[in-house]
Amino acid sequence: MEKQGKLLIIGFGPGALEQITGRALAAIEESEAVIGYNTYVELIKPLLTHQEIVGTGMTEEVSRAQEAVRRAEAGQIIAVISSGDAGVYGMAGLVYEVLIEHGWNRHSGVEVEVIPGISAIQSCASLLGAPVMHDSCTISLSDHLTPWDSIAARIEAAAAADFVIAFYNPRSGRRTQQIEEARGILLRYREPSTPVGIVKNAYRDRQQTIVTTLQAMPMEEIGMLSTVIVGNSATTVYDGLMITPRGYERKYVLGAQTQVLKPHERLRTAAEPWSLAAGSSESPNGCGAITGSNEGSSADKKTILLVGHGSRVEAGNEELLGFTARLAASRPELNIETCFIELASPSIAEGIERCVAGGAKAVYVVPIILFAAGHSKLDIPMAIDRAKKKYPGVEFVYGRPIGVQERAADIVLDRIKEAVPAALENKVPGAPVPAEDTVVLMMGRGGSDPDANSDFYKLSRLLWEKTAYKSVESCFIAITRPSLDEGLERCLVLGARKIIVQPYLLFTGVLMQQFTDRVTAFAEAHPETEVELGGYIGTHPLLAEMMNGRIDEVLNGRSFANCDNCRYRDEAAEHHHHHHHGEDGHGHHHGEEGHSHHGHSHSHHHGDAGHHHHGHHHGHEHGDECAPRSTDILEHAETAAAGTAAAGSPKEL
Repeated sequence: MEKQGKLLIIGFGPGALEQITGRALAAIEESEAVIGYNTYVELIKPLLTHQEIVGTGMTEEVSRAQEAVRRAEAGQIIAVISSGDAGVYGMAGLVYEVLIEHGWNRHSGVEVEVIPGISAIQSCASLLGAPVMHDSCTISLSDHLTPWDSIAARIEAAAAADFVIAFYNPRSGRRTQQIEEARGILLRYREPSTPVGIVKNAYRDRQQTIVTTLQAMPMEEIGMLSTVIVGNSATTVYDGLMITPRGYERKYVLGAQTQVLKPHERLRTAAEPWSLAAGSSESPNGCGAITGSNEGSSADKKTILLVGHGSRVEAGNEELLGFTARLAASRPELNIETCFIELASPSIAEGIERCVAGGAKAVYVVPIILFAAGHSKLDIPMAIDRAKKKYPGVEFVYGRPIGVQERAADIVLDRIKEAVPAALENKVPGAPVPAEDTVVLMMGRGGSDPDANSDFYKLSRLLWEKTAYKSVESCFIAITRPSLDEGLERCLVLGARKIIVQPYLLFTGVLMQQFTDRVTAFAEAHPETEVELGGYIGTHPLLAEMMNGRIDEVLNGRSFANCDNCRYRDEAAEHHHHHHHGEDGHGHHHGEEGHSHHGHSHSHHHGDAGHHHHGHHHGHEHGDECAPRSTDILEHAETAAAGTAAAGSPKEL
């Protein structure tokens, strides 16, 4: 009887001997001959004792597969080796193809065993942190065997679907354009600040890891021995490590010892408002509404309406909705809805309608806005006024924006630590620039409300108090001065050898794109100065803490207002001879029913020269920023807003 041959197709992992599986070691020992690419044979040579070695060069994969099949059919036990996993861009598929050409039968032909190994996406991910914790894919950029049009289409689909992507074979000495093309495709769907990890020679000699961004990828550091992992929209960088959350923060409070959700509640659709099961239920909260709930009647729970701004960039709206979904999941004792002021759906009116349709007798409206300005002082109160007339039996209570908080400065500090070079040529070689030669330039939205603009300056000062930087300067990208360009020039005048430009924006959008382009152009024009780009606030855990604080304030009747510098107070008064805060004023009603808050009431009267005499009765301290609680301002505020718009003065910061 003829000896039966055998093919052992072995993935030996990244190359380090301790990364090879036990079965792979046993298969190598069992084999009579080892066939593989010369470089790979060298990596496992310490494991070879009695085996015949058949090594070939690059591009000779077909001849290796044919030789392995010929020998196995002649009765030998042959090991065909691949780095990583033999079934992922390795030899397994090719060997099967050659066997099929030979008319191989699985039951009567030579035995074939594919022995798994650690693929590059896994080994490289382990060195980068945890970048592939959520849905991911691998794409080879080699177009020697696959048409580039097919590869580009796959990149486009993966980018649009927000996959974490691992690029194999990203670049070689003669094939340099593909990774550039891939980045260009990704930048149409992802922020320039998207984290990217580059690993060269994983678990081998001369191992190197680089964590950078999509915009700042150092192409010269990428070669055939590299794997490039591009994060998705949720991927973050912490202390040099890439981490892609799987979504636990949507249901759990990761810093709490005791979870709000009980074990029996964790798989209910009410605790998973983003799920297919929850979305298919007959509920007024469908079509984009974000609701947190546990069992029991939703009418028995207090209803929160979170109001975001809205963006022309859909990714920004999706980021906000994802944030509010996680917030809702962490507060199952509340019904939480989300709506937008403009540029996205649902509108405020639609959001209120959903709250009322869900049985709410009181709606607590909380803006997801950084500072109090036109949107929070006029637009949202006006929408509430309309709702009060439409739903006279429903109470509306208004909270305040995020405002100036120490936690906001802490978020900015984290984003500064994650800042990346604005341009490749802008990275000045040599020792790191010390803090005393570094200026941080904070960039706000900018608006026509002096109260909001001054709050932004206050936040910049709080940030400077926490750092050793030479200075923390302030600028704005729109409406008011100093402009972003003026801020950058001021940093140069201050003698900065390094400038960290930090946007103070909640989520991505048109302004973030403009900011990135303008700072990058500045960096390219000033190669002698290091310029780094910080990221927007995004889904930082402290943002959830601050929003929960604002929710608790409004639920407990503790939202205060700072009216002294409110430009809308004067505009409203011009169209309303006598207005009381909390009654017929421009939107500051601080109690549950009446028009005083903890003993503090305001009245505004025209003086002889048309000036306001602003009387105060104090029973407590002011809060830190302006935010009306409920309103009756529709008639005069619409006129004031129209005057503002006619003057070409946008209202929101």
